[in-house]
Formats: sequence, structure tokens, C-alpha cells
Amino acid sequence: MSSGPKIVIIGGGIGGLATAWSLGQRQNCRTTLVESEPEFGLHSTGRNASILRTAIPDGPLRQLAIETRRFLAQPPEGFADAPLLDACGLVVVAPEDGRPDWELDPANRCEELDRSQLARLAPHYHAPGGRAIHLPDEGRLDVPLLTRSLVRGATRAGVDLRTGSRVSELIVRSGRVHGVELADGERIEADWTVLAAGGWAGRLGLAAGSQVRLTPTRRHIAVSAASKAVDPSWPIVWNDQDGFYARPEAEGLMLCCCDQTEVDPDRCDPVPSIRNEITAAAKRHLGPLGALPLTRFWAGVRTMTHDNRFLVGADGQLPGLFWVAGLGGHGMTTGMATGRIAADLMLGDLSADDELARALSPTRPAAVGRHASTSPQVS
Repeated sequence: MSSGPKIVIIGGGIGGLATAWSLGQRQNCRTTLVESEPEFGLHSTGRNASILRTAIPDGPLRQLAIETRRFLAQPPEGFADAPLLDACGLVVVAPEDGRPDWELDPANRCEELDRSQLARLAPHYHAPGGRAIHLPDEGRLDVPLLTRSLVRGATRAGVDLRTGSRVSELIVRSGRVHGVELADGERIEADWTVLAAGGWAGRLGLAAGSQVRLTPTRRHIAVSAASKAVDPSWPIVWNDQDGFYARPEAEGLMLCCCDQTEVDPDRCDPVPSIRNEITAAAKRHLGPLGALPLTRFWAGVRTMTHDNRFLVGADGQLPGLFWVAGLGGHGMTTGMATGRIAADLMLGDLSADDELARALSPTRPAAVGRHASTSPQVS
């Protein structure tokens, strides 16, 4: 058995699973992951649009997305038994004047489309204005396959993965976090306690005495009825000006108008009036296809920090507490790199003074002492 640090991770979504998998690859620690639900990835991980987009305005998050795209495009041998990424392409409609507020990985292909080129590539898109920028290497993620692959890989590496294990509180002694107490009374002692619990992470940290603040928010997604007019090979189209995206899904279209409001994660039920907003946005952007009836409609939690940048690192007030939280709408796009950095920091393979680590640090002023902003996000 490893004599390295004992680590307990709270949360079996993309942040927790990617961290557990990354720790398992090192073979120099003992890791347990506890998830309250009967399955992994049921909340934010299982309720998102499964889009990989590296065109993110924030530089550190863009760096994580680029690393994650490379991993998903060419995962390690034996990691997944099918492709994780369908590079169907992404068209971002950016403001007409000036450059987009994001930069590209120099190795990533990119081209600006005129209106005729856009019409050939995405004939369903009809909204006027904006600069259409095509990223052919972006696309759809197979989130269930990624989740299964992480669970299988972590299990093979000796990580103890538990479902149906709800944490009632963090164990705090003498101002230090020493693990977790479960609802059934079991106590799991640890050198590092990782809060990767999505919308519930902030609540657990606050109860333990941390000054880190997170804001869970709600966003809605819908899927239209099937139509023979929908071509499953169409690229994802994302209008940054209007906050709307669409992609083929189940012979229909997945649609989102990028709404965002603060929510209690225990009560993240869909708001019926948003259906009308999604339909109205779809009609503006997609013409006749925007009138397809909606057959599925749901809401998911996106947990935000004040500056909309992740929390990855040790808590500034509570030794032994480590955050992998506040992933907002970028968790799937950046998850593998986020887990890698979390593992590096906990095992001492990356200094907290590293430039990227400082940018994500829970000790930065924007991470503590006040509630997060709920301003609209890119993804």
C-alpha cells in the first residue's frame, strides 16, 4: 500500500472524477471518492450540452481547455473504447467589429467564413450580422463515455470510488480539515479533503469555516422534435453576441439561450417560461427550424466564482482543505487538465507559485469574502 498522502474527494462529477483518475495514475497516494448519488456524473456533468469549445475569453481557462482537447482527441491507450470527441466543428459568431475576445491555440485550425461559406456549412443558421469563425477541430463530447472511462481507469488504479455516500460535514480539528463524516456516521480521515461537489461545494466549505464563496446558478437546455431537415453532420453554431447556441441532437436540435440565474442546487427545477425564451431565440437564429416543438427541457447547475474563474488549490484559511470547484460552464471542456493540475498540486509536483496555479488559487481576492457574480458566461 502506498505510504503517500491519504486523499478524500467529495463529488463524482467531472472535477472529482478527473482528479481521482489523475491521482490514480501516480500510484503514490491513497484516494477515496465519495458521491452522494447512486451514479456518477448525474448533476452538472450529466445535464450540460456536451460541447468542447476552447475559444474562451479567460486566458487560464483557455489554457486548460486546450490541454483537455488534446487529451480527448488522443487519449492514452486503453482509456476509452470509442472516440470521446466528435470533431463536427464549431462556428462562433463574434461581434462584427474588432477581434473576438479570445485567442486560439496556434495548433488549432481556424478560418473566418463569409456569408456564402456560412450558408453552405450551416444552412440552418439565418441570423444576420456578426463575424462567423469556424473551428473545425471542436465539437461534441461523449460525456457518458468519458464518465465511464474515468470511473474504470480510477478503479483500475486502486482509487476507492463510492456512490450513495453523502457527506454530512467536514472533520475540523484545531483549525485543520482532517477528512469527512458521512451521513451514516462513518468517518474517513485524510491529509487532503477535496471539495469537488459542484453546487454543494460552497455550502460544505462555509459550514467548515472557509471564506471561499461560490454561487450556484441555473441554466436551461432544450431539444427539439426530430426533423428530416436536420443534418446530423452540421457544426455547432454559437452566437456570442446574442447568447444562443444550437447543435444537432437525436435527429432534432439542442438549443440554449444562455440564461443564468442564482439557484438553490437542491431546487434546480426548470422554469417553464424559459421554454418560450428558447423558442423565440431559435426562431430568430434558425428560421423555420426554430419553430420545431420542444420535446425535452431541463435545467442544470453552473457554479460560479466572483471572477468566473475556477478554484483549484488549497484553501487559504483551512489547512487540509483543497478546492476543485466553481467550474461554471467549462467543466467538460477543461476537466481533464483541471484534474491533472489538482493532482500535481496535492502531490507537490506543481508549485502553488506556478503562474496557472496562482490564477486558479482559492486564496485570490476574488475567491473569498463575497458572493459570486451571476453575469452571463461564454459557455
